[in-house]
Amino acid sequence: MRTSRRPIDRKLLLASVGLAIGVALIVFAFTSSVTGNEAQGLPDAIENIAPQRDDEVLRQSQVLADLAAGYSGRLIIDGKELEVVEVQATPDVRPGEDVGSDILVTRFDTGTRILTYQPREGAPIASFATGVHQVTVIYWPIAEPERTRSFTWQFRVTA
Repeated sequence: MRTSRRPIDRKLLLASVGLAIGVALIVFAFTSSVTGNEAQGLPDAIENIAPQRDDEVLRQSQVLADLAAGYSGRLIIDGKELEVVEVQATPDVRPGEDVGSDILVTRFDTGTRILTYQPREGAPIASFATGVHQVTVIYWPIAEPERTRSFTWQFRVTA
């Protein structure tokens, strides 16, 4: 007894191979994508920065470095090391109230571990001039202040 074989449908075969290649490419894209700190090239001790590397921002844009728990630090902007003032939340603060909003140097919020500098009148940098600016965050584990590290990035001011 002989079994007859049905001929292969070439259109169906090509569609199946195309579909398999498409699925394989989608799986590859998801497994090899780079996001978050890895995409920004941030060290583990720095969770976020703003402005991001090579961002274009306005003259009064805030500069910040969000440090991981257990770290402290300071900012150097365009070669100017800025004094740091630590702020802590107090029980008599109302919701939405900004503690230490009158600080003219780098503000370090001990609860969120965020270093923030806001250019404004009377501050060491009143506003950013048009062009490229460089920020360096010097950071260290609180328990080991002698183990300082640094991370540097640049951003551009457009107006």
